[in-house]
Amino acid sequence: MLALVVDDNIEIATLISFILRDIDVDSYQIYQGNEVLGWLEHNTPDVVFLDLQLPGMNGLDILRAMKEDARLMSIPVIVMTANSHMANAAEVDADLVLLKPVSMRQIQSLAQRALIT
Repeated sequence: MLALVVDDNIEIATLISFILRDIDVDSYQIYQGNEVLGWLEHNTPDVVFLDLQLPGMNGLDILRAMKEDARLMSIPVIVMTANSHMANAAEVDADLVLLKPVSMRQIQSLAQRALIT
């Protein structure tokens, strides 16, 4: 299993990847929003953890682009943000929305749930 972890905060992305490793999920980290769609052209993760406030391209635009792409639209996307207004805007397209801060147990549980469905 492969998760794409997109967060401009390297420490948060690394922590999420570490948590995912505990449940045998490999991960790839991206820190710039404008790099995500290019990576997705050549890779198909099983789940995406997506921050919304990113440099280069915001997470809402990434989420919408994924949901418009036939190859990517079925990939579960777990949105993470500290901004409640952006969280509300993402609810339409995201599979799950988490308000930061999130706990280790939340990340593990939601990843497992997203990978099962």
